[in-house]
Amino acid sequence: MYSNLFIHWFDLSETYLPGVGEVIKPEEMPDLMIIYGSGAALIFLILGLMYKYALRKAAELELNEIEIFDTKSSLQTMIIMGAVPVLSVLIALIFGYSRLGGAISGFVYMSYPLIFALYMPKRHRKRDAVLARVKTDG
Repeated sequence: MYSNLFIHWFDLSETYLPGVGEVIKPEEMPDLMIIYGSGAALIFLILGLMYKYALRKAAELELNEIEIFDTKSSLQTMIIMGAVPVLSVLIALIFGYSRLGGAISGFVYMSYPLIFALYMPKRHRKRDAVLARVKTDG
């Protein structure tokens, strides 16, 4: 997919990159990103709804404090995981069928490591605090 972008951006041809043909044309990438992003967002939405349902049933499931915290954290993770594909779809729609439309919307997925590098340490600190509280109360 991205090999096509580099071939077109740097005006490379089969001569310089033998065996690298066009699997998808650059002008088709926004459609690909919209389809892929919509599917990914819907998957994370469904998973998030499952965690939300579990939280509503916390008493019935007899979830303890740490299990409730972990379920809430998983719900937040699903929201983040689903927000990135939604952003990708929006970028593909905004930029339309320009050469950069598909590329930028695809590169959005590279934000996951940064997002989780910021998110996870905070969640771990909060989880450690919940565990410490549970140990002192129990």
